[in-house]
Amino acid sequence: MTAEQNPKTSTRRGRPRREDEGEVTSRILAAATDLFLRDGVAVTSCEAVVAQAQVGKASLYARYAGKDALFTAVVRHAVDSSALSMHAPTLPDGTLRDRLATVGKAVLTQAISPIPLALMRLFLTEARRFPDLIAEVDGMARSRVVDIVARAVTSSHQDYGPSDQAVFVAERFLDLTFAPIMLAALTGRDAGMSASAIESMIAFALDTLDQNGLLQEVS
Repeated sequence: MTAEQNPKTSTRRGRPRREDEGEVTSRILAAATDLFLRDGVAVTSCEAVVAQAQVGKASLYARYAGKDALFTAVVRHAVDSSALSMHAPTLPDGTLRDRLATVGKAVLTQAISPIPLALMRLFLTEARRFPDLIAEVDGMARSRVVDIVARAVTSSHQDYGPSDQAVFVAERFLDLTFAPIMLAALTGRDAGMSASAIESMIAFALDTLDQNGLLQEVS
């Protein structure tokens, strides 16, 4: 029986086709992210990643020199994908207080949703080993949130960036709301991150800003 006639003849696996290489990378990153979140970076081995991704060791090491490089890639991928993205809500026609209440609830709810919160815990756990990387990610995330809130502060629609005054108000608002809610979420205090807790924190922040004359319309 010839090879063409033998249905059991196997074909050797060679190097992935160029069009498949992106899919292999995606599987590696997805497996690494899942294992890092579940077991932690210290416990997870590259062998476990390739087993879960169902790829060869050569495929992983051709892309990443080791686990540290793989972790860096996972962080970069989380930043570039929608995993850590913040989306601006549709704002009501109303006062600055109304707009801040709406945008505050939106960004806080997104920040403590399961995937961003799990990634944030992972990043904080590894911050001592990767200080520059985690500081960069933290800065990018804060800048995005500040921009969303600052644009809500501005009373008139504009395509260019928000004013310094709008950014100042946004930062003070986030100082009063984001940090306490995120601390409660990261430490597992469910009561501190409930819908009622978020609304109470936002109301307190708005009252504080109002008492300091910072709830004036900004154009």
